[in-house]
Amino acid sequence: MADVTLKAVLMGEDRSLSKTMNKAGDSVEGVGKKAKVSGEVMKGILGSQIVSAAVDSLSELVGEAARATDATDKFKQTLAFAGFKNTAIAKATKDAQAYADATVYDLGTIQNTTAQLAANGVRDYSGLTRAVGNLNAVSGGSADTFKSVAMMLTQTAGAGKLTTENWNQLADAIPGASGILQDQMRKNGAFTGNFRDAMADGQITAAEFNKAIMQLGNKPVAVAAAKSTKTFEGAIGNLQAEITAICQRNVDKLKKVGDQFGIATRYTKYEDVLKD
Repeated sequence: MADVTLKAVLMGEDRSLSKTMNKAGDSVEGVGKKAKVSGEVMKGILGSQIVSAAVDSLSELVGEAARATDATDKFKQTLAFAGFKNTAIAKATKDAQAYADATVYDLGTIQNTTAQLAANGVRDYSGLTRAVGNLNAVSGGSADTFKSVAMMLTQTAGAGKLTTENWNQLADAIPGASGILQDQMRKNGAFTGNFRDAMADGQITAAEFNKAIMQLGNKPVAVAAAKSTKTFEGAIGNLQAEITAICQRNVDKLKKVGDQFGIATRYTKYEDVLKD
């Protein structure tokens, strides 16, 4: 309808323009009126686009909240299967949610990293997840690079030592962290001589690498960087986290009402309404 109206206005404008040769005064007034109408039409078009974009964004956040709820259930199941007690699972779940709410990092990545570190025997699995996220942020990384760095961290934990392949993955993601990590590991006595030779020989254990991550990632400047809202990504990410958290709490309540299949059906209908 907006396109038809706009075309009609433009056609009228063209007809009005053709009369300006004879009635300059009238045409100026006509052009002014039609320009005003055109402006109102354009405002209507832009307004509808903004509303549509807002609804789409809200729908995506609702979907993200549902996925986060499912991911949390799986996270708890994974830790339970690994032999963790309910109190430890509850604390890890709370810690992961709090870190996701405070940063631009998505809950799924945080939970997956925490669970894999826990399964590989890392004692402070939640703390190490936060530390690597903080280090990623202070080194100029983003939410996307965090996924790569987190994967590298869990792979190193699984291998039991720092490998060249895993190190290169981290260095590619956040080059700014390469030098300071090497310096910290050297100070800790994790290796002597040439870093890459020591790494290739398997001298640097996963525990020694994790220690350096914890030391650097828990520095105040690193902690602050992960929670910063000064960047556009940080501000938008924190806003999305707040909205998603609200949606997630409501999805959690719905899940407790009845069986999961019924709730999933009602949720799907709700999301469809938002998309429409």
